[in-house]
Amino acid sequence: MGKLLPQKEADVGNFVPSRDIKTKKIKSLNTIYDLNVGVVEKTANFTVNGKATVKNAAFFEGGAVGAIFVPDGTPAIVGGNGVTVTKLNNGKVQISFTAAAPIGASDISLAMNVTPAGVINGSNKVFTLPNTPSPASSLMLFLNGQLLTAGANADFTLANASITLVTAPVVDDVILALYSHQVSVTSYSINEPLTVTNNGQLFTGTLNSAPDPSSSLMVFMNGKLLTAGNAADFTLNNKTVQFSNALQDVASSKFFATYSY
Repeated sequence: MGKLLPQKEADVGNFVPSRDIKTKKIKSLNTIYDLNVGVVEKTANFTVNGKATVKNAAFFEGGAVGAIFVPDGTPAIVGGNGVTVTKLNNGKVQISFTAAAPIGASDISLAMNVTPAGVINGSNKVFTLPNTPSPASSLMLFLNGQLLTAGANADFTLANASITLVTAPVVDDVILALYSHQVSVTSYSINEPLTVTNNGQLFTGTLNSAPDPSSSLMVFMNGKLLTAGNAADFTLNNKTVQFSNALQDVASSKFFATYSY
């Protein structure tokens, strides 16, 4: 088969050329490839055993396999948003993806049920988180289970990883935090409904997954954050949450859990 003439449409059946192609349109098995605009209709494939010369643009809707040769000075491959194309010294083309990874994939993590470092003595107001919240507005700070309000004229302010409370917490107060920060992560369960039953002695609930780390588990009872621990509101054993007998109205309450796993 000889060369197809430029500026004309090639209309063939089972299109498997063995020599060079120079044409603006190729029509094969009801498939029309217009080298100006890409695929016009697509109901079949064609194979090029020789060399196809594209004067304008080539579109690979299903991906390209093998080698693509880019002549010097020809902008044959142009990177879009988040894609960088570099021509290497060995004649190969390097395609790099520079777009940011999605949240929860590899660069953002949720820190849950974190106890800020600092002395609770009725006078100290400054506490430090192990990570800097990112964004800062992601920080949710709880005092004895009640959500505090951030702001200069509110309950606390945040500077990097440092929290300054307006009112110093007193002995036996419990401060817990939830926030996002930059780090590699696994998976999350957010606001998972927790069904609580009574086994005759204790109220328990079973999570869908085992929290990892176990300290990430945050259990909310009617919207109030509970405290984990043997002498507190609940304990955790693998996926089982066991509630303290000291909790009131457990049977009529609604429970939700947030944790990493």
